Amino acid sequence: MKFLGPLFPVFLAIPLAASSIDVTTVTSVTLHTGDSLSFTFPTYSFAANARNLGIDPTPTTLGFGLVSALDALGGQFDATLLSRDGQTIVAFPRASTFTQGQFQGVLYKGQVAALDDSLTLSSSLARQLLAESSAVLQFTNVGDDVTLGLATYTLEQNLTVCLYGHGLSVGAPSLVVAYDDPPSDAPEPASFLLIAIGAVLLALAKVLRRIFHPIECLQPVGRSATIDLDPPLEVPQSNQRSQ
Repeated sequence: MKFLGPLFPVFLAIPLAASSIDVTTVTSVTLHTGDSLSFTFPTYSFAANARNLGIDPTPTTLGFGLVSALDALGGQFDATLLSRDGQTIVAFPRASTFTQGQFQGVLYKGQVAALDDSLTLSSSLARQLLAESSAVLQFTNVGDDVTLGLATYTLEQNLTVCLYGHGLSVGAPSLVVAYDDPPSDAPEPASFLLIAIGAVLLALAKVLRRIFHPIECLQPVGRSATIDLDPPLEVPQSNQRSQ
């Protein structure tokens, strides 16, 4: 085992690369400046309902509502919509700030910090982003460190996505939530061990039964933005992640 000795400190001194960790079933996560949460949500339900009604199967407006405990009040986030393959990206035109709101669910009723916005797309851009079976909504922390989560709910339950178009509205529950940590400029000794332990705990959490709160699609949220980009912004193959 002596040959491991010289290599061990060298291994610990290597800066961590960007990492993505599945946090779908955890109840809270702390995001530092520049960290992101990516929510994958389905679009096939809208398409199926639209086809049954004989209308265009691609939604053109997306609305979201993200809730957290009151500790998140004032937290600022950039929201970005990505296609399933990450090749098409549209950023919401302004940062969103958590404000105080009211939440009523099966497991909790009371005040929360709420983040909401909506985005209307041109038909061509909507097909690029929302015509596949799923898409990704990413939130990047552009403010101070903040902890997101609401007691008794897992992170996947904290986001409500609603798809609108052609007179139809359909809710889209989160499928996967990923914590995206940008590359570190400085060495972080033993961080790999913490990540490994976290991965094991997340794997164990996945076997637990989850309780889902209902998705309700009301009218599009008050703040809205209309985006009409044709052709859509294309991300080079070598850089599929938004900045």
